[in-house]
Amino acid sequence: MSTPHPHFLALPDLASRAAGGAVGWANDELFAEKENLITRAAAEHRPATFGRKGQVYDGWETSRRRGVGNDWVQVRFAAQGTPSVAG
Repeated sequence: MSTPHPHFLALPDLASRAAGGAVGWANDELFAEKENLITRAAAEHRPATFGRKGQVYDGWETSRRRGVGNDWVQVRFAAQGTPSVAG
């Protein structure tokens, strides 16, 4: 019998900026910056807010992809750990 996974919010945040985590590289930041991936604040809807790249988004927003391929981002963890996905 397998042990249930803890809720992800109960786990340590290995990418926390406060602990030394960072987002190092992303292949596309057309609409929103890669650093938004490790922002601690909850997502919020802010209509009609515009920055230097257009509408302000609080996630990592890339350009529309019509061809094959994926977007990529490199995150540096603040501490050693093993990322996993419960499923």
